[in-house]
Amino acid sequence: MDRAFDTPDFNHLDDASAELILRLQLDDVKSFKEQRGGKQKAGDVDDSEYAATLLENNLREIIMFLTDRRMTKSIANAVEADGTLLEKSACEEQTACEDRALANRLNGRPGNSEMGITPTKSWSI
Repeated sequence: MDRAFDTPDFNHLDDASAELILRLQLDDVKSFKEQRGGKQKAGDVDDSEYAATLLENNLREIIMFLTDRRMTKSIANAVEADGTLLEKSACEEQTACEDRALANRLNGRPGNSEMGITPTKSWSI
């Protein structure tokens, strides 16, 4: 969708409250459209019907935006929470690789570098 739209400011509300407000508005639009049904010739759409359809589409887009925002927040929280664990795991892997290389050298066996194994560098998030 190339079209940009301004979303209402729901930053002061929790996601569940914002979604409830939007769903109630969507229900109101549906009720309005049902009450208006059959009041014009088939194929003709009056201004109020057209406006209600535009509002309905806009509300659906905003609900989708909030759903996407909730998903991205969840992913960001997971990455942040798991980042420390992944960094710790990488450090443990690095230490194990270095310990193995040292043990091999002490026993007179080829180290990791002679076997074509290179330890990974430590990384951080």
